[in-house]
Amino acid sequence: MMWIAVIIAAVGVAWLAQVATRRARRAFAAGKCAHCGQPLGDQTYRLEGKAICASCAGRARRRLRRALLAFVVLGLVFLVVAVVGTISLLRRHDPTWWQLPLVMIGCIGGLAVAVRLALGTMKQQNRVGETIDRYNLLIDTVRPPTGPDDRAGA
Repeated sequence: MMWIAVIIAAVGVAWLAQVATRRARRAFAAGKCAHCGQPLGDQTYRLEGKAICASCAGRARRRLRRALLAFVVLGLVFLVVAVVGTISLLRRHDPTWWQLPLVMIGCIGGLAVAVRLALGTMKQQNRVGETIDRYNLLIDTVRPPTGPDDRAGA
């Protein structure tokens, strides 16, 4: 029964991501920021493959810095717990003292891998989003006019 809930949640998250991506593509086609809807202007930035304006990019940059700082602090907390816990276990002559540093190193390594995967995924989404937007713009330039407004301008 639990698997059904997990599958439903995963499908829901994937669906929401697709809706957000479609919304961002429409905003880019209209020359607007994917987050705030303001005009993009001359300088555009990418976040998770979506084109955003300079103010949203600055806000995202600050959030990412805070998140990375939180991960570093969490890693340092794990390190301190490993050192203090190991010394405490050694003082009590516990034969399993060596297990605590291994577990904590695994936690720190897991955090590092998670951060690396998240940043790598975001960079890949930026490359893919930029490529898709570039091809959509090329398609729009070679597509023949279809509506009455397009023909009047020609």
